[in-house]
Amino acid sequence: MMKRACKQAITPALGVVAGNVIWRATHPYLYNETWPPMQIHALYQFAIMYVVCAAVYLLVDWIRLKTKSDS
Repeated sequence: MMKRACKQAITPALGVVAGNVIWRATHPYLYNETWPPMQIHALYQFAIMYVVCAAVYLLVDWIRLKTKSDS
């Protein structure tokens, strides 16, 4: 179950990172020198979103397993 959640979490995490990189590239005037460079920001965001997506997939699989065993 954990392996499957880790594999499934890659795509949404990359999608969120791509969306934010596009946003930062098209709106550079919103970000001043206090923000980290785009590469570092993308790496941080990928790591955080990967963990969040994997946790959500684990929760969904756990709920699915519990409801299937109750029936």
